[in-house]
Amino acid sequence: MFNGYNLAPITGNVTTGGSAGPFSPGGGNNSVQPPTLTVWQPLINPSTAFTNSAGGVSYQDLKITIQSIIAILLFLWIAFVSWSQFKMWGENSISIMAMQSTIIRATALMMLLLFIFML
Repeated sequence: MFNGYNLAPITGNVTTGGSAGPFSPGGGNNSVQPPTLTVWQPLINPSTAFTNSAGGVSYQDLKITIQSIIAILLFLWIAFVSWSQFKMWGENSISIMAMQSTIIRATALMMLLLFIFML
């Protein structure tokens, strides 16, 4: 169907064809055959099809990579929050209690987001 290209190794589907008889657009007498009717028969599961089409990278590998990137960004964010709060406390802009409170809230938020994204 795709201009003669065989997509079965990627999709895992094979087509078996049949025809529906002559088709005449506009009600004329010219006999134009419609495309072959296809019946899809899955041979492989969607995870294997994803791995085949993604160049050998499995869905699990991709999921772990995305989770690792999110975890690294959250860790860098908490480091920035802690550093900026400590710097403000060193300049006597905020109290030590305000610094601790902000860092604890940021850490709790980071842990919640990690829990959500690591499921």
